Amino acid sequence: MFGSVPCKHNSKVELSRERRKGTRKVLPSNGEVQISLSLLEYERQLREEPAELRQSEIFSKIGEIVNSGEIYSLHIDVMRPPLIPNRSAFPIQLVREICESFHGRILLEIHLMVTRPDHLVRQIDEFIKPERRTRTSVIIQREAYDSEKDAIETLRKIKGSGYQVGIGLNLPTPFESLSDEIVQNADLVLIMSVPMGRGGQKYDAVAHERIKEISKRFPDKPIKVDGGINEETIQPVVEAGAKIIVVGSFISMSKRPVVALRKLRRALHRF
Repeated sequence: MFGSVPCKHNSKVELSRERRKGTRKVLPSNGEVQISLSLLEYERQLREEPAELRQSEIFSKIGEIVNSGEIYSLHIDVMRPPLIPNRSAFPIQLVREICESFHGRILLEIHLMVTRPDHLVRQIDEFIKPERRTRTSVIIQREAYDSEKDAIETLRKIKGSGYQVGIGLNLPTPFESLSDEIVQNADLVLIMSVPMGRGGQKYDAVAHERIKEISKRFPDKPIKVDGGINEETIQPVVEAGAKIIVVGSFISMSKRPVVALRKLRRALHRF
C-alpha cells in the first residue's frame, strides 16, 4: 500500500453536493482517506458553558471547522472510570447537545470508552431517533468486555438499533484479543495509536504493524486510527491501511484550525 495515497479532493464541493442530495456516505469506500475531528481537547470548555453552549466561542469554532468541508465527521470521546481511571469526559447531556446541534451537518462518531456501555447506548437512543442513526457511529472498546461473546452481543445490539458500529483496541491490549468474529460483527475497526484516556500524546509506532495486519486480514473493513496524528505521522498511518484518521490536538490546539487541517491534506501529497 505504499506509494501515492488516494485522498479526497475538492472536499468543500463534494460536501456541498452531498448535502444537497442528502445522501452522504456513512463510511468511506475503498480509496478514500477521511479526517475526523476529535472534540476531546474542547471538552472542558464545552462542559463549563452548558447554559449558553450554542452561543459559546468554542462551539462557534467547531461550527467553523464543520462548515469548512475539510472534515468527514466529529468524534466524541465518552470516558468513564474504571476503564479510564480517574477521568470522566463528555457527560451524556453534552453529547446530546452536540448531536442535536450537528446532526444533518456532519457525520457523528460516539466513542464509548466505558466498561459495559449498554446503559449509555440506551440513553443515546433517547435523543438519536432511528431515522438519524445511519449517520451515527457508536464505537465500543474490546477492553470493556471480559468475554468475546459479550462484546459480539453488544455489537449486534447496537447495529440492530440502526447505528454503524465499531470496535476499538487500546494500544497496550494484546492484538490477539481482537478476534475474527468480533471484527466481522463490526462496521469499522478503531486502532488506538496512543494509550487511550488523554489527548496530546505522541504517536506510537507499535500501532503501525497493527494497522497493517488488520488491513490485510479485513480488507473490506474501514480502519480508523486515533492518537498522535500530525503532518509527520499521517502519511505512514495511511500507507499502513488507515481510511479514517482521528485528529485532535493538532487541529484543536492550533490558532487557525482550518489552516491546520489543510496542512494535513497537503502532507498526504508530499511523499
